[in-house]
Amino acid sequence: AMNEKAVSVELGHALREWGVSGNHQEHVEFRRWIIKEAVSALRLKPDAKKSMESIKKSKFPKDIRSAYEHVLHNELTDKDFIYAYIDKCCDIDGPEEPFYRRPDKFNPSKVNYIRRKAHKHTKMEDIDPLTRFQFEICSTEVVLFQSWILKTEGQAAADGLFFEAAIACHALQHESCYNCKCRQTLRWNGGSGSAWQDLICTMCKSTFEVKTKANMMKVESNFDYYRSIPGGSFTEWCRLINNGERNQKKFLVMMPRTPALNRQLQKIHPVQIAEIDYVLPRIQPRTFNPNYSHVRLSTHVFFEEESKVV
Repeated sequence: AMNEKAVSVELGHALREWGVSGNHQEHVEFRRWIIKEAVSALRLKPDAKKSMESIKKSKFPKDIRSAYEHVLHNELTDKDFIYAYIDKCCDIDGPEEPFYRRPDKFNPSKVNYIRRKAHKHTKMEDIDPLTRFQFEICSTEVVLFQSWILKTEGQAAADGLFFEAAIACHALQHESCYNCKCRQTLRWNGGSGSAWQDLICTMCKSTFEVKTKANMMKVESNFDYYRSIPGGSFTEWCRLINNGERNQKKFLVMMPRTPALNRQLQKIHPVQIAEIDYVLPRIQPRTFNPNYSHVRLSTHVFFEEESKVV
């Protein structure tokens, strides 16, 4: 379960995986600040949200092209800029974290931090994430142009938006709610201000977060082996679970971007769904951006034991 102790312990491990493990003042203060911010986020209340009546009345295109345009339009932000970053370790092939945790085989309560082979020859001063990343302002227009038109950056994100539109277009017209089984009650609720709830049922209020992976093998490994997947904003998750809807169920919907073949050798995109059990905070490069007044954390999303292909 997600509580103050679990959040603090997870971040303690994660910070060491990123190399924030020194006893000098800068590292000590950063660790203290990150954990304090994350624990405070557990008590955040939701921002003003759309009423269920307005969600019920919302319209979503019925053809895939218009649906894609609709989703792209809602991805536009009113911010004039975002932060891009330069990584001193950009030539490293593999995970960005230079260390990984491994329980001690002789003492299960002890955790060792092992340097990854990809970072074996990286200088310690380059590993330190407080100096490793250089953040600079980049206009929103440039980032969106590169992601959506040139596709030189954020290819997976751009493709993911297309499949989010495709799932919404199909589900709203043809599927019943996975939880309450009511038909014609699903609504698209994506875009800014509705994190973790791309789809919502207007009857039982269940929410559905849509994620995509490169292929079915990666989808199955997340569900069957890891039982988790990297997720979105930790802060927004905290706001969602503090919205007063005590019995509201939250689901993760995942599908491959590359089609699979069924028994009739037809190309399909199998959709897998599972109820979210809990999340824990996850550190990423933007967590180390000194320009933010509040910490930016993503999540590890953990599922219930059972999932289903639909």
